[in-house]
Amino acid sequence: MYRVKDVMTDEVISCEPEDTLESAVRIMKDQGCGCVPVVDAEKRVVGLVTDRDALMCAMAGKKSLSELKVAHASTHEVVCCGAEDTLERAEALMRVNHVRRLPVVGERRELVGLISLTDLARHVELLVSESGTGLSPRHIAIVLAATSGVRRVPLPGHDNERGRENRPQPIVERFFHG
Repeated sequence: MYRVKDVMTDEVISCEPEDTLESAVRIMKDQGCGCVPVVDAEKRVVGLVTDRDALMCAMAGKKSLSELKVAHASTHEVVCCGAEDTLERAEALMRVNHVRRLPVVGERRELVGLISLTDLARHVELLVSESGTGLSPRHIAIVLAATSGVRRVPLPGHDNERGRENRPQPIVERFFHG
């Protein structure tokens, strides 16, 4: 059975909440990726910032990327998975929580990699195992459909908790640090 560690990207560059959005976007540009995990001093995942998050935050705040901190744009309630988790679990976490990327964490919840819907799609031929279990192209299509909706981005300086009770809530355990 394939595990997250078999298909994840394990050389992931991260940033910290106090870094500028400009530096996070530069990482995305240089690495050819669409997101950067946000970590604390112990390298534990505390957020995730995407290229869309950065753009929407800058547009909403009418500020340049160099004027905004990663903490202003990043998602703080990050759904993570472990390197030993099955690919089916990673797929379920993505589908249920409407996300295309999951930071992969170790035993101390430190960042050890990143798995994306693209990683699952690239390895789908490996995922249909000899026993007939695993992810199929249909599973990938379902996750893509479930994660392709429009989501609201919090505005800088606004109460991000307001209206939370009316939004869909993830039904899986999240890793929080603080």
